[in-house]
Amino acid sequence: MEKTKPKVFTHKSIRLFSLLLILSAPHVLFAQAVAAWLAKPPNLAVYGTIAPEVKTMVQQLEKLGLSDSILATRLEEGARKQVNPEILVASLRVDMQRVVRLTAILRAHGIFSSNRNTASSTLEQMLIFIRAGLTEAEVQNALEEAVAKNGTKPKATTRALAALSVVTSAKARFGLGEQDRLRLASALIASDLDENSFDSILVSIEEFTSAGHSAAEAVSKALENASLSGKKNQGDASQNAEGQGSSGKSQSGKSESGGQGNQSGHGKK
Repeated sequence: MEKTKPKVFTHKSIRLFSLLLILSAPHVLFAQAVAAWLAKPPNLAVYGTIAPEVKTMVQQLEKLGLSDSILATRLEEGARKQVNPEILVASLRVDMQRVVRLTAILRAHGIFSSNRNTASSTLEQMLIFIRAGLTEAEVQNALEEAVAKNGTKPKATTRALAALSVVTSAKARFGLGEQDRLRLASALIASDLDENSFDSILVSIEEFTSAGHSAAEAVSKALENASLSGKKNQGDASQNAEGQGSSGKSQSGKSESGGQGNQSGHGKK
């Protein structure tokens, strides 16, 4: 990556130069985050030795249709924590391997965004989930189930990420194992809940763990309660509809035979 040009342009020439960059070298714009980071003297002094490999990674991201923000974020975090250069670049290698695999999965399911920033944000979130302890298999499973429910639409990716976010929280808060995380994600994705309501399940899980149940038991009971709640609401709606019967009579508590409705089988003996 070339160094920043000296400030010798007029405002008009700067606008023209910017336009030429957009038309002839879009990779410069998309790689500027890492280039800007490496251009800072303190960063270059410590991490200059890994700069060539990092630049190669930037080129790989460009070929995948992704922004270098994925790397820039990690570089900034590493520098802030004063991570050894060799350890940092080793971590970046792992991230890149995951990015390649996850990108392939997204493309295979027809949900890789054509918008570079959107696609990059999606991959960054997935990497965060994996670094927090989820497996690539969990991410792939969530994507597959979301596509099965929503088709190859952006909605599928959004739903998968929302479920994985809740599952990541459940792992951190309750020590949820992989199998229980898988079934929790599957249940959330397959449900009729809006993604914004997914985290309500965490409240229920916490209530059951506080009552002494294991994390696995708490998930089972929380999902059962959520399911029963749905059935109950449907049942109430059905009863209300039936109560308005075809005769047009309101619920007076009387059956057609004149007996006490809902009391049959529970009357005094």
